Amino acid sequence: MRKFIGISILLLFVGCFPLEKAEREAVASEGGWSAFKGNAARTGNLDNIPGPATAKVRWSFRDEEYSAPFTSSPAVVNNRVYVGCDNDTLYCFDADSGKELWRFETNYEVFSSSAVVDGKVYVGEGLHYTQDANFYCLDADTGKLLWKFPTTSHTESSPAVSDGKVYFGAGEDGVYCLDALSGKKIWQFSGVHVDTAPLAVKGSVFFGVGYGQPSIYCLDADSGGKRWQAEVNYPAWGPPAYSDGKLYAGIGNGTFVKSADDPVGEVLCLNADSGNIIWRYSAQDSVNTTIAIADGKAYFGSRDGFLYCVDANSGELVWKFPVGKPVLSSPSVVGNRVYFGANDGIVYCLETSKGQMVWSFDAGGITFLMDIEGGVLSSPAISNRKVYVGSSNMTFYCFEAEE
Repeated sequence: MRKFIGISILLLFVGCFPLEKAEREAVASEGGWSAFKGNAARTGNLDNIPGPATAKVRWSFRDEEYSAPFTSSPAVVNNRVYVGCDNDTLYCFDADSGKELWRFETNYEVFSSSAVVDGKVYVGEGLHYTQDANFYCLDADTGKLLWKFPTTSHTESSPAVSDGKVYFGAGEDGVYCLDALSGKKIWQFSGVHVDTAPLAVKGSVFFGVGYGQPSIYCLDADSGGKRWQAEVNYPAWGPPAYSDGKLYAGIGNGTFVKSADDPVGEVLCLNADSGNIIWRYSAQDSVNTTIAIADGKAYFGSRDGFLYCVDANSGELVWKFPVGKPVLSSPSVVGNRVYFGANDGIVYCLETSKGQMVWSFDAGGITFLMDIEGGVLSSPAISNRKVYVGSSNMTFYCFEAEE
Protein backbone atom coordinates (compact mmCIF):
# COMPACT_ATOMS: atom_id res chain seq x y z
CA MET A 1 0.00 0.00 0.00
CA ARG A 2 1.33 3.43 -1.00
CA LYS A 3 2.03 5.87 1.78
CA PHE A 4 3.38 9.33 2.39
CA ILE A 5 6.45 9.18 4.60
CA GLY A 6 6.77 12.74 5.82
CA ILE A 7 9.05 11.98 8.76
CA SER A 8 11.29 9.32 7.27
CA ILE A 9 14.44 11.36 7.80
CA LEU A 10 13.68 11.43 11.51
CA LEU A 11 13.97 7.65 11.58
CA LEU A 12 16.72 7.44 8.98
CA PHE A 13 19.66 5.58 10.45
CA VAL A 14 18.37 6.00 13.97
CA GLY A 15 20.83 3.43 15.21
CA CYS A 16 23.84 4.80 13.32
CA PHE A 17 24.69 5.99 10.61
CA PRO A 18 39.14 13.37 -12.65
CA LEU A 19 39.57 9.58 -12.07
CA GLU A 20 42.90 7.99 -11.38
CA LYS A 21 44.10 5.12 -13.54
CA ALA A 22 42.91 2.31 -11.26
CA GLU A 23 39.46 3.79 -10.95
CA ARG A 24 39.16 4.46 -14.70
CA GLU A 25 39.98 0.81 -15.33
CA ALA A 26 37.44 -0.37 -12.74
CA VAL A 27 34.69 1.77 -14.24
CA ALA A 28 35.53 0.75 -17.81
CA SER A 29 35.40 -2.94 -16.88
CA GLU A 30 31.90 -2.58 -15.43
CA GLY A 31 30.51 -0.27 -18.11
CA GLY A 32 28.27 1.67 -15.76
CA TRP A 33 27.63 3.26 -12.39
CA SER A 34 29.02 0.35 -10.41
CA ALA A 35 28.87 1.68 -6.84
CA PHE A 36 27.65 4.52 -4.61
CA LYS A 37 28.94 7.75 -6.22
CA GLY A 38 29.74 5.83 -9.42
CA ASN A 39 33.25 4.49 -8.86
CA ALA A 40 35.85 3.39 -6.35
CA ALA A 41 37.09 6.94 -5.75
CA ARG A 42 33.47 8.02 -5.06
CA THR A 43 33.76 11.11 -7.30
CA GLY A 44 30.13 11.11 -8.47
CA ASN A 45 31.26 11.49 -12.08
CA LEU A 46 32.21 9.05 -14.83
CA ASP A 47 32.67 11.10 -18.01
CA ASN A 48 35.32 13.51 -16.66
CA ILE A 49 33.40 16.42 -18.21
CA PRO A 50 33.36 19.50 -15.95
CA GLY A 51 30.12 20.43 -14.26
CA PRO A 52 28.54 23.88 -14.49
CA ALA A 53 30.53 26.86 -13.20
CA THR A 54 27.30 28.83 -13.13
CA ALA A 55 24.00 27.18 -12.59
CA LYS A 56 20.34 27.35 -13.31
CA VAL A 57 17.63 24.75 -12.92
CA ARG A 58 17.25 22.94 -16.24
CA TRP A 59 14.42 20.82 -14.90
CA SER A 60 12.94 19.66 -11.64
CA PHE A 61 10.53 16.93 -10.61
CA ARG A 62 8.06 16.51 -7.79
CA ASP A 63 5.54 13.70 -7.65
CA GLU A 64 2.40 15.66 -6.87
CA GLU A 65 0.40 12.55 -6.07
CA TYR A 66 2.92 10.92 -3.70
CA SER A 67 5.29 13.70 -2.66
CA ALA A 68 8.12 12.76 -0.31
CA PRO A 69 11.78 13.67 0.31
CA PHE A 70 14.51 12.56 -2.09
CA THR A 71 17.25 11.29 0.24
CA SER A 72 18.61 8.74 -2.22
CA SER A 73 21.54 9.74 -4.44
CA PRO A 74 21.20 9.54 -8.24
CA ALA A 75 23.04 7.39 -10.76
CA VAL A 76 23.45 8.67 -14.33
CA VAL A 77 24.06 6.19 -17.17
CA ASN A 78 23.37 6.45 -20.91
CA ASN A 79 21.58 9.79 -20.56
CA ARG A 80 19.22 8.39 -17.94
CA VAL A 81 18.93 9.33 -14.28
CA TYR A 82 17.93 6.72 -11.70
CA VAL A 83 16.94 7.89 -8.22
CA GLY A 84 14.90 6.59 -5.32
CA CYS A 85 12.40 8.48 -3.19
CA ASP A 86 10.90 8.13 0.27
CA ASN A 87 7.50 7.56 -1.37
CA ASP A 88 8.42 3.91 -2.07
CA THR A 89 9.41 4.56 -5.68
CA LEU A 90 12.45 4.31 -7.93
CA TYR A 91 12.30 6.76 -10.85
CA CYS A 92 14.02 6.82 -14.22
CA PHE A 93 14.22 10.20 -16.00
CA ASP A 94 15.59 11.40 -19.30
CA ALA A 95 18.73 13.22 -18.22
CA ASP A 96 18.25 16.17 -20.60
CA SER A 97 14.53 16.82 -20.41
CA GLY A 98 13.53 15.36 -17.05
CA LYS A 99 10.76 13.34 -18.70
CA GLU A 100 9.75 10.41 -16.54
CA LEU A 101 10.53 7.25 -18.51
CA TRP A 102 9.36 4.73 -15.93
CA ARG A 103 8.84 4.19 -12.24
CA PHE A 104 9.05 1.10 -10.07
CA GLU A 105 7.04 0.86 -6.87
CA THR A 106 8.76 -0.80 -3.92
CA ASN A 107 7.39 -1.90 -0.55
CA TYR A 108 9.35 0.67 1.44
CA GLU A 109 11.26 3.94 1.14
CA VAL A 110 14.18 3.95 -1.29
CA PHE A 111 17.15 5.50 0.52
CA SER A 112 19.51 3.05 -1.21
CA SER A 113 21.27 4.55 -4.24
CA SER A 114 21.22 2.53 -7.43
CA ALA A 115 24.07 0.77 -9.17
CA VAL A 116 23.50 0.56 -12.93
CA VAL A 117 25.61 -1.97 -14.83
CA ASP A 118 25.13 -3.92 -18.07
CA GLY A 119 21.57 -2.72 -18.60
CA LYS A 120 20.41 -3.57 -15.09
CA VAL A 121 19.53 -1.44 -12.07
CA TYR A 122 20.31 -2.77 -8.58
CA VAL A 123 18.74 -1.11 -5.54
CA GLY A 124 17.55 -1.80 -2.01
CA GLU A 125 14.64 -0.51 0.08
CA GLY A 126 13.68 0.29 3.63
CA LEU A 127 15.08 2.23 6.55
CA HIS A 128 16.44 1.16 9.91
CA TYR A 129 13.17 -0.12 11.35
CA THR A 130 12.33 -2.33 8.32
CA GLN A 131 12.59 -6.07 8.93
CA ASP A 132 11.54 -7.61 5.62
CA ALA A 133 13.13 -5.49 2.90
CA ASN A 134 13.85 -6.77 -0.60
CA PHE A 135 16.81 -6.12 -2.84
CA TYR A 136 15.79 -5.56 -6.47
CA CYS A 137 17.22 -6.01 -9.95
CA LEU A 138 15.38 -4.15 -12.73
CA ASP A 139 15.74 -3.75 -16.47
CA ALA A 140 17.37 -0.34 -16.95
CA ASP A 141 15.40 0.44 -20.11
CA THR A 142 11.91 -0.51 -18.97
CA GLY A 143 11.94 -0.78 -15.17
CA LYS A 144 10.68 -4.36 -15.41
CA LEU A 145 11.47 -6.49 -12.37
CA LEU A 146 14.05 -9.13 -13.27
CA TRP A 147 14.46 -10.60 -9.79
CA LYS A 148 14.23 -9.71 -6.12
CA PHE A 149 16.03 -11.08 -3.10
CA PRO A 150 14.25 -11.10 0.29
CA THR A 151 16.04 -10.28 3.53
CA THR A 152 15.04 -10.36 7.19
CA SER A 153 16.23 -6.79 7.75
CA HIS A 154 16.65 -3.58 5.72
CA THR A 155 18.59 -2.81 2.54
CA GLU A 156 19.18 0.93 2.86
CA SER A 157 22.79 0.16 1.87
CA SER A 158 23.76 1.11 -1.69
CA PRO A 159 25.09 -1.83 -3.73
CA ALA A 160 28.40 -2.42 -5.50
CA VAL A 161 28.70 -4.49 -8.69
CA SER A 162 31.93 -6.17 -9.79
CA ASP A 163 32.86 -9.21 -11.90
CA GLY A 164 29.29 -10.45 -12.28
CA LYS A 165 28.47 -10.14 -8.57
CA VAL A 166 26.47 -7.62 -6.57
CA TYR A 167 27.29 -6.82 -2.94
CA PHE A 168 25.11 -4.96 -0.44
CA GLY A 169 24.60 -4.51 3.28
CA ALA A 170 21.34 -5.71 4.79
CA GLY A 171 21.31 -4.51 8.39
CA GLU A 172 21.19 -7.45 10.80
CA ASP A 173 21.73 -9.86 7.89
CA GLY A 174 25.25 -8.52 7.37
CA VAL A 175 26.57 -8.42 3.80
CA TYR A 176 25.25 -10.42 0.86
CA CYS A 177 26.98 -11.38 -2.36
CA LEU A 178 24.57 -12.38 -5.14
CA ASP A 179 24.99 -13.47 -8.72
CA ALA A 180 24.24 -10.24 -10.59
CA LEU A 181 22.42 -12.01 -13.41
CA SER A 182 20.21 -14.45 -11.49
CA GLY A 183 20.03 -13.03 -7.96
CA LYS A 184 21.19 -16.35 -6.49
CA LYS A 185 23.05 -16.05 -3.20
CA ILE A 186 26.77 -16.80 -3.48
CA TRP A 187 27.72 -16.01 0.11
CA GLN A 188 26.63 -14.10 3.21
CA PHE A 189 28.87 -12.50 5.81
CA SER A 190 26.79 -12.53 8.98
CA GLY A 191 27.29 -11.58 12.61
CA VAL A 192 27.56 -7.85 11.87
CA HIS A 193 24.99 -5.10 11.26
CA VAL A 194 25.81 -3.31 7.99
CA ASP A 195 24.06 -0.15 6.77
CA THR A 196 26.85 1.49 4.78
CA ALA A 197 27.55 1.04 1.07
CA PRO A 198 30.24 -1.60 0.46
CA LEU A 199 32.97 -1.16 -2.12
CA ALA A 200 34.26 -3.97 -4.35
CA VAL A 201 37.64 -3.41 -5.94
CA LYS A 202 40.57 -5.62 -6.95
CA GLY A 203 39.07 -8.80 -5.53
CA SER A 204 38.17 -7.33 -2.16
CA VAL A 205 34.99 -6.02 -0.55
CA PHE A 206 35.31 -3.17 1.96
CA PHE A 207 32.66 -1.85 4.36
CA GLY A 208 32.26 -0.22 7.76
CA VAL A 209 30.30 -1.26 10.86
CA GLY A 210 28.97 0.98 13.60
CA TYR A 211 27.39 -1.49 16.02
CA GLY A 212 29.18 -3.60 18.60
CA GLN A 213 32.89 -3.13 18.01
CA PRO A 214 33.13 -0.40 15.35
CA SER A 215 35.31 -1.73 12.56
CA ILE A 216 36.27 -1.53 8.94
CA TYR A 217 36.30 -4.89 7.17
CA CYS A 218 37.95 -6.35 4.11
CA LEU A 219 36.51 -9.58 2.68
CA ASP A 220 37.55 -11.81 -0.18
CA ALA A 221 35.15 -10.90 -2.97
CA ASP A 222 34.78 -14.48 -4.23
CA SER A 223 34.41 -16.40 -0.98
CA GLY A 224 33.31 -13.81 1.59
CA GLY A 225 36.19 -14.85 3.84
CA LYS A 226 37.59 -12.16 6.14
CA ARG A 227 40.93 -10.78 5.02
CA TRP A 228 41.27 -8.21 7.77
CA GLN A 229 39.31 -6.27 10.35
CA ALA A 230 40.49 -2.87 11.54
CA GLU A 231 38.90 -1.96 14.86
CA VAL A 232 38.27 1.79 15.13
CA ASN A 233 37.34 4.15 17.95
CA TYR A 234 33.96 5.29 16.66
CA PRO A 235 31.13 3.97 14.47
CA ALA A 236 32.13 3.70 10.81
CA TRP A 237 29.08 5.07 8.97
CA GLY A 238 30.91 6.71 6.06
CA PRO A 239 31.04 4.46 2.95
CA PRO A 240 34.70 3.67 2.18
CA ALA A 241 36.51 5.01 -0.88
CA TYR A 242 39.56 3.58 -2.65
CA SER A 243 42.44 5.13 -4.58
CA ASP A 244 46.02 4.05 -5.32
CA GLY A 245 46.11 1.19 -2.81
CA LYS A 246 44.58 3.26 -0.01
CA LEU A 247 41.18 3.02 1.64
CA TYR A 248 39.49 6.12 3.06
CA ALA A 249 36.64 6.03 5.59
CA GLY A 250 34.76 8.45 7.82
CA ILE A 251 33.94 7.64 11.44
CA GLY A 252 32.38 9.43 14.43
CA ASN A 253 30.01 9.20 17.37
CA GLY A 254 27.10 11.08 15.76
CA THR A 255 24.40 9.73 13.47
CA PHE A 256 22.49 10.99 10.44
CA VAL A 257 19.88 12.27 12.89
CA LYS A 258 21.91 14.00 15.60
CA SER A 259 25.31 14.70 17.10
CA ALA A 260 26.59 13.11 20.28
CA ASP A 261 26.81 15.12 23.50
CA ASP A 262 30.60 15.23 23.12
CA PRO A 263 30.95 15.09 19.33
CA VAL A 264 34.02 13.74 17.64
CA GLY A 265 34.85 12.50 14.15
CA GLU A 266 37.75 11.39 12.01
CA VAL A 267 38.76 10.41 8.52
CA LEU A 268 41.03 7.40 8.32
CA CYS A 269 43.39 6.46 5.51
CA LEU A 270 44.28 2.76 5.61
CA ASN A 271 46.50 0.45 3.63
CA ALA A 272 43.96 -1.47 1.56
CA ASP A 273 46.00 -4.68 1.68
CA SER A 274 46.62 -4.80 5.44
CA GLY A 275 44.14 -2.46 7.11
CA ASN A 276 46.96 -0.60 8.84
CA ILE A 277 46.21 3.09 9.42
CA ILE A 278 48.42 5.41 7.37
CA TRP A 279 47.03 8.70 8.66
CA ARG A 280 44.01 10.13 10.42
CA TYR A 281 42.41 13.57 10.32
CA SER A 282 40.27 14.80 13.22
CA ALA A 283 37.04 16.73 12.73
CA GLN A 284 34.83 18.30 15.39
CA ASP A 285 31.92 15.93 14.74
CA SER A 286 31.06 12.75 12.86
CA VAL A 287 32.07 12.21 9.26
CA ASN A 288 29.04 10.42 7.83
CA THR A 289 29.78 11.16 4.17
CA THR A 290 31.96 9.12 1.89
CA ILE A 291 35.34 10.55 0.88
CA ALA A 292 35.75 11.72 -2.72
CA ILE A 293 39.30 11.28 -4.02
CA ALA A 294 40.51 13.37 -6.98
CA ASP A 295 43.88 14.79 -8.06
CA GLY A 296 45.59 13.79 -4.84
CA LYS A 297 42.98 15.41 -2.61
CA ALA A 298 40.29 13.96 -0.35
CA TYR A 299 36.97 15.78 0.09
CA PHE A 300 34.41 15.08 2.82
CA GLY A 301 31.72 16.67 4.93
CA SER A 302 31.10 16.54 8.66
CA ARG A 303 28.29 17.16 11.11
CA ASP A 304 30.50 19.98 12.44
CA GLY A 305 29.30 22.19 9.56
CA PHE A 306 32.35 22.13 7.31
CA LEU A 307 33.29 20.71 3.90
CA TYR A 308 36.93 19.62 4.12
CA CYS A 309 39.71 19.17 1.60
CA VAL A 310 42.84 17.35 2.79
CA ASP A 311 45.90 15.95 1.07
CA ALA A 312 45.05 12.35 0.15
CA ASN A 313 48.59 11.12 0.81
CA SER A 314 49.40 12.91 4.06
CA GLY A 315 46.07 13.92 5.58
CA GLU A 316 47.20 17.54 5.91
CA LEU A 317 44.46 20.14 5.69
CA VAL A 318 44.31 22.04 2.41
CA TRP A 319 41.17 24.07 3.22
CA LYS A 320 37.78 23.84 4.88
CA PHE A 321 34.58 25.64 3.89
CA PRO A 322 32.14 26.76 6.61
CA VAL A 323 28.49 25.92 6.09
CA GLY A 324 27.19 26.22 9.61
CA LYS A 325 24.93 23.18 9.35
CA PRO A 326 25.77 19.46 9.17
CA VAL A 327 27.09 18.23 5.84
CA LEU A 328 25.65 14.74 5.24
CA SER A 329 25.56 14.93 1.45
CA SER A 330 28.72 13.32 0.06
CA PRO A 331 30.75 15.66 -2.18
CA SER A 332 31.22 15.01 -5.89
CA VAL A 333 34.27 16.23 -7.79
CA VAL A 334 35.19 16.77 -11.42
CA GLY A 335 37.84 19.08 -12.83
CA ASN A 336 38.35 22.08 -10.56
CA ARG A 337 34.94 22.03 -8.88
CA VAL A 338 33.34 20.15 -5.99
CA TYR A 339 29.56 19.92 -5.46
CA PHE A 340 27.63 18.98 -2.30
CA GLY A 341 24.52 19.76 -0.28
CA ALA A 342 23.98 20.49 3.40
CA ASN A 343 21.32 20.56 6.09
CA ASP A 344 20.74 24.26 5.43
CA GLY A 345 18.94 23.17 2.25
CA ILE A 346 21.59 24.64 -0.05
CA VAL A 347 23.47 22.98 -2.91
CA TYR A 348 27.02 24.33 -3.13
CA CYS A 349 29.68 24.47 -5.83
CA LEU A 350 33.23 25.31 -4.72
CA GLU A 351 36.47 25.60 -6.63
CA THR A 352 38.95 22.95 -5.51
CA SER A 353 42.19 24.90 -5.05
CA LYS A 354 41.16 27.16 -2.16
CA GLY A 355 37.57 26.15 -1.44
CA GLN A 356 36.06 29.43 -2.60
CA MET A 357 32.37 29.37 -3.46
CA VAL A 358 31.50 29.40 -7.16
CA TRP A 359 27.71 29.26 -6.77
CA SER A 360 24.97 28.11 -4.45
CA PHE A 361 21.29 27.27 -4.83
CA ASP A 362 18.69 27.21 -2.08
CA ALA A 363 16.87 23.91 -2.61
CA GLY A 364 14.92 24.39 0.58
CA GLY A 365 14.32 21.74 3.15
CA ILE A 366 11.98 20.58 5.84
CA THR A 367 12.32 20.67 9.60
CA PHE A 368 10.89 17.46 11.00
CA LEU A 369 9.83 16.54 14.50
CA MET A 370 12.13 17.53 17.35
CA ASP A 371 13.76 20.15 15.08
CA ILE A 372 15.49 17.53 12.95
CA GLU A 373 16.55 19.36 9.78
CA GLY A 374 16.28 17.62 6.42
CA GLY A 375 17.98 19.89 3.91
CA VAL A 376 20.01 18.08 1.26
CA LEU A 377 21.05 14.55 2.19
CA SER A 378 21.19 13.34 -1.40
CA SER A 379 24.69 13.33 -2.92
CA PRO A 380 25.11 15.03 -6.32
CA ALA A 381 25.88 13.20 -9.55
CA ILE A 382 27.67 15.06 -12.34
CA SER A 383 27.25 14.10 -16.00
CA ASN A 384 27.54 15.90 -19.34
CA ARG A 385 27.96 19.34 -17.71
CA LYS A 386 24.92 18.89 -15.50
CA VAL A 387 24.45 18.27 -11.77
CA TYR A 388 21.64 16.09 -10.41
CA VAL A 389 20.59 16.03 -6.76
CA GLY A 390 17.52 15.53 -4.58
CA SER A 391 16.23 17.52 -1.62
CA SER A 392 14.05 16.90 1.40
CA ASN A 393 11.73 19.57 -0.01
CA MET A 394 10.37 16.67 -2.09
CA THR A 395 11.94 17.90 -5.33
CA PHE A 396 14.64 16.42 -7.55
CA TYR A 397 16.80 18.91 -9.48
CA CYS A 398 18.92 19.06 -12.61
CA PHE A 399 21.28 22.06 -12.84
CA GLU A 400 23.11 23.24 -15.94
CA ALA A 401 25.40 26.16 -16.82
CA GLU A 402 23.75 29.43 -17.73
CA GLU A 403 24.19 30.48 -21.35
